[in-house]
Amino acid sequence: MESDLHVALRRPRRAWFCGAAVVLFAAILAYQLLIPPIIGLPNNGDFYIVMGFFSLQPPPLPYDDMYFHFVVPRYEVNPAFQAPFYLPTSAHLLLLPAWLVNQVFQGDAGFDIRWTGLTYGSIAALAFWLVLPLVWRLPLWRRAALLILLAIVYVDPQYVAPMNSFYTDTASLAMLLLVAAFAARQVTGEGDPKRNAWGIALSAVLLVSSKIQHSLLFLPLLILFLWRPELLRPLGRHGRWGAMTALTAAGLGCIASAPIEYSAPASYNVVFLNLLPNSSDPLRTLRELGIPEQFVVFAHTDAYQAGSALINPELRRQLVPLLSHGKLAAYLLRNPGEAWRLLLLGLSEASLQRPDYGNFTKDTGLPPSTRSEAFAFWSGAKLWMFERRPVLLLGFCILLGVGVPLLAWRARPRAMPTVLAVSAMLGIELGLSSLGDVKDTTRHLFLFLVLLDLLAVCAVALLLAPRTVSTPLPTRSRAGRARR
Repeated sequence: MESDLHVALRRPRRAWFCGAAVVLFAAILAYQLLIPPIIGLPNNGDFYIVMGFFSLQPPPLPYDDMYFHFVVPRYEVNPAFQAPFYLPTSAHLLLLPAWLVNQVFQGDAGFDIRWTGLTYGSIAALAFWLVLPLVWRLPLWRRAALLILLAIVYVDPQYVAPMNSFYTDTASLAMLLLVAAFAARQVTGEGDPKRNAWGIALSAVLLVSSKIQHSLLFLPLLILFLWRPELLRPLGRHGRWGAMTALTAAGLGCIASAPIEYSAPASYNVVFLNLLPNSSDPLRTLRELGIPEQFVVFAHTDAYQAGSALINPELRRQLVPLLSHGKLAAYLLRNPGEAWRLLLLGLSEASLQRPDYGNFTKDTGLPPSTRSEAFAFWSGAKLWMFERRPVLLLGFCILLGVGVPLLAWRARPRAMPTVLAVSAMLGIELGLSSLGDVKDTTRHLFLFLVLLDLLAVCAVALLLAPRTVSTPLPTRSRAGRARR
């Protein structure tokens, strides 16, 4: 046991360590997000989900300057601009402070995309700061090794560029980082248990409500909270059940609120851009999917391009009610070979790590679609290892998805259910994003890649941490009060 004097002397050193580390981390984020030339991700057409909520629109620019190739740094305020339909997302809530601050400083003069970068970057820095006390517990060389790994992973442009954008996946990233940080603190007994429990509960609800494609993640989180009630027990019985009810309602509510206009193009592309062109009997495939055979002429067409059946109002009216991910799921269950092919296709796209979009604004003078390579050590290493090797990437997923929970079970039994929940979330993201759409798959698998990295970081942390690091989760006395 350490003496009281030794513990007192260590506290200022821990404060200096955590403060210096988070300042350095935040400085690297600010260098990329706020100081010109900034990096970000350009619009692929999905920005309207957030832009429409805040009545923001891009300035009048040529198509090639507005989409995919260049980041647009400023957006115009237009109260008349609305999204074609409303999609619920917690990104609206997370970005509301940025919009309000922008209104104070710039009013209707426009919205600077760096406000989103500042918002999401601050959340990432908060998550980093929350786990630093756990890093401090390690012996010096192990502490340095884990700190370097965390910095290399989370300052990579793969994580930083989406922060300067209106993609709802960035809200998913931010909330996932907070859930992981608060859960790690709770499992190891770091900090106030009640604050950790509130952090876990609120971040989890905001995570599953950030994007419809991620709403199903409420299931592994709900099972985790039922399996390990200690994670939320400091909230009290009513608070714990209230948090789980809110989590379930957020997940199911987002799924139920998805308009058919949003999901139909993704289903269309799976059917007409992939299944039919690769089918030996396209007419039979259409019959299995309950789609009239007359639509076979639209094979090889993209939902968003000229020639699509969805472009014709009459054909769209006939076809949209017939397209659903439920029908696709049933078809793929009856045809596992097709599901396997789509899974490998998705993994092949995920192996590229970052979407083939530009990261810079046009005024830098850089060629279209130029990507940032500063601090891209982690994504570069993964690209070198897995590029267009879907089977290898799948093997790595299985290795981490099965191996890390087993490692946690042997080294830190209390952490095993939490790590197992991350593995379940990894499987859900891989399945939904690979089988539910075939366009822009690298970006759609972004959260899958984030979860895979999180498992890799967990594996290293478990290997580095001595057994004395783990402390019991909060339990309840007979009087019902939390104790450590």
